[in-house]
Amino acid sequence: MARKIPGTIDSELREYCYIQVLNNSVTGLFFSILKKVHPPIPKKGGAIEEKCVVLLPNKDKYFCISYKGGDVAWKEQIETGASLMNLKVARIIGGSFVVCEEEAYSLDCCVFNFY
Repeated sequence: MARKIPGTIDSELREYCYIQVLNNSVTGLFFSILKKVHPPIPKKGGAIEEKCVVLLPNKDKYFCISYKGGDVAWKEQIETGASLMNLKVARIIGGSFVVCEEEAYSLDCCVFNFY
C-alpha cells in the first residue's frame, strides 16, 4: 500500500508543515530546527520527522514535520526555529503546496519521495 502524502488528509490529530532544505541535505535538520529555540516553547508532546521530501517545479526542496493538531506551542517552536535558520515554512492547502500567498504549486507538479 502506498503511503499518503503528509498533509493531504484532513486530521484534527496531526498538523503538517514542510521546511525548506537549503543545502540539499535533510540530515540533522529536524533536530537543528527544534533545538534552535531555547528554552523549548512546548511543555509536552512532540514532533515527528515524517520522512517525506518534496521537490518543487522551481527545484526548491522541503521536508515534512508533523505535530499534535491544535498545539500552538509546537507550531511556534518549529516556525520560530525555521525562521531563525532563514528557512521557509510551507503547508499543503487543498490541492496546492503553499509557500506563501505569492508562491503555490499544484501537488501534481511536485515530486514527493519517502526516505
